[in-house]
Amino acid sequence: MNLPIKDKFFEEIGKVDEGTRKKWLWVFSSLTMFAVVGLWFVYINYSIKGVGEEKKVVAKSNEPPFAEVMKSGLANIFGKLKSDIAKTRTMTIQGASINFVLEDLEEIKQGGLPDN
Repeated sequence: MNLPIKDKFFEEIGKVDEGTRKKWLWVFSSLTMFAVVGLWFVYINYSIKGVGEEKKVVAKSNEPPFAEVMKSGLANIFGKLKSDIAKTRTMTIQGASINFVLEDLEEIKQGGLPDN
């Protein structure tokens, strides 16, 4: 058989005893974990640097300070509440005007059941 080197390697591992296979399992699992954790650290470092740069850009902008924004927002909210509380509300309850006098109705004839 003309198998590539990696296929031959895995075939040879399949032929050895259980202890040797477990050792190779530990080796491959460890290498895979180190690769995943390493890529994760690279991603975290990249994203943390990106966040720091964004903060610097925001700090240099001409936006008002946080305290002023909160003060104007609270003043707006309390002003709206004050105007809503100052409004007078009226409610009128009116009874239903239903006429229960049964005038102008046809008289129903009473009779037995129809014959079939």
